[in-house]
Amino acid sequence: MERLARLGVLALLMSLVAACGAPVRTEFTPFHDLPDSLAGKTFFIEPAEASLAWATHANQLAAGFEAKGLRRVTMQAAADYGVIFTYEGERPRTWSRDGADVSFDFRMTVVLIDLRRSKARNETVRSYEATVYSTGRRSDINEVVPYMIRATFADWPGANGRSQRRLFNVY
Repeated sequence: MERLARLGVLALLMSLVAACGAPVRTEFTPFHDLPDSLAGKTFFIEPAEASLAWATHANQLAAGFEAKGLRRVTMQAAADYGVIFTYEGERPRTWSRDGADVSFDFRMTVVLIDLRRSKARNETVRSYEATVYSTGRRSDINEVVPYMIRATFADWPGANGRSQRRLFNVY
């Protein structure tokens, strides 16, 4: 009877481990010359794609900026900052002898253009740029991008030029 109970516990533990998804690992490096407070400043996200997936992720990014005190506007002329947001995946890499283990690389870039200073100088003035990398076993970029956005805002704007690593356990 005791042996049967142990086997039951072992089976339960194995099923819990199998149910766990692959974690999302990110590495994030920001560079910026932002003022101490951006409360009340406005931003406009420059459309990079016409896809619904991109629009969904752009809305998630906008929510991150809004949580930090910025306000989204629908016209670039009314914005203090223009946001350029892109993401992409690279070809999967196999890293085991039998080819069973594959990793997927994704990159996301976020740039804030200071529109007022750019207009005054007649050149593009970047106030913030960050690149987020993720490497892992998750193959669907649309599952990974929300975690890359979370990594961006975890310690926003972040220490200038200093990389940060984040691990998100996804189930």
